[in-house]
Amino acid sequence: MLDSPIYWSALALAVLMFWTLPKRLRFGFLAAASWAYLFSISPQSTVAVTVWSGLFFWLAPRAIARRRFVTLLILGILGFLAFFKYVPHLASQFGGESFASRIPAMLGISYFSFKLVHYAVEVARQNITDRSLQQFLTYMFLVPIFTAGPIERYDHFIANQESRWSASSAGEGLTRIIYGLIKKFVIAEMILIPRMGTLRDGGVVLDRLHELPSSKLWAFSVLFYLVSYMDFSAYSDIAIGSARLFGLRIMENFNWPILAPNIGVFWKRWHMTLAGWCQSYVYMPMIGLTRNPYLAIYATFIVMGLWHNASSVWLMWGIYHATAVTIFLVWSKFRRKRKWFMKPNRVRDIIGIALTFTTVSLGSMITCMHGYGDAIDVLRIFVRFFSFTS
Repeated sequence: MLDSPIYWSALALAVLMFWTLPKRLRFGFLAAASWAYLFSISPQSTVAVTVWSGLFFWLAPRAIARRRFVTLLILGILGFLAFFKYVPHLASQFGGESFASRIPAMLGISYFSFKLVHYAVEVARQNITDRSLQQFLTYMFLVPIFTAGPIERYDHFIANQESRWSASSAGEGLTRIIYGLIKKFVIAEMILIPRMGTLRDGGVVLDRLHELPSSKLWAFSVLFYLVSYMDFSAYSDIAIGSARLFGLRIMENFNWPILAPNIGVFWKRWHMTLAGWCQSYVYMPMIGLTRNPYLAIYATFIVMGLWHNASSVWLMWGIYHATAVTIFLVWSKFRRKRKWFMKPNRVRDIIGIALTFTTVSLGSMITCMHGYGDAIDVLRIFVRFFSFTS
């Protein structure tokens, strides 16, 4: 979408029309324009989101009096997510390729599903009182954040809108878009990816695993992690910058996670809207249910992994990061009990950043296997990682 002149032309025209229209018509126009653009890309996805949005908008307020409505709504949208995102993969794994091929891909299904769950829960809790249909439809269909986030929260969306065009906001939005384009097309595609050489994906790594020295694997894991960060954060920058052109301040998604001093801080800086959503709707309910923070951590990261894809690779990714966070928390608790209070200093920060960077880079080798291998293949790669061959 980013390399399509149609997208940028449509964005420029929409911004001009948005600020030209009277205030009362702006969000209706933005919702309609977003809907039309998405329909031109994926009619089936757009119709599906329209139907689900209508159900949630109409039924969510009734959940205030009848809480079972919110449960039914959440189970419905999660079942829809599971069928269209996970059934094709599972069917193909068990020889049902023809059945899987007949299930259409749903554009942005993970993002709009989680937004709807958030909306239903917060309306039921009476934390959302603004019930404007124009606002809600804009929230659901806003093109820049539809396919790759951030996972905006409705209350934040409503509270961060400007009623007048300003040069500073437009400049901020354009600057943010430029940052994203530089990350994507200059740093990632022109600088980092060529450094990978012939090792461009997990399939090549598996094919050449028997001959690759561990040093090459480590170099690939670092480059793959950096490319993933630059690529994903670039999309977030462009989405946030594009929304800024309409006077909207969308939630941030990244805050220099590559410089995080520990894995706990990393997960406060990486894909922050997904981590925040899971903290609110998975971690906290699990804490309330089990009173076990470690079980809640594993549940949270497994949900995060399966949110990406229902495969052994993403399940392993969730377990890997849950284990890393658990080890860090156990170590921090041990230090506090022993009163090992270490004053912050530059050396300690550098060591912490290096350890966190290494941990996440190693974990990136799990995600690079998506579509190419399974958890067993990941374990084979990990063994090769620590064989220290030259």
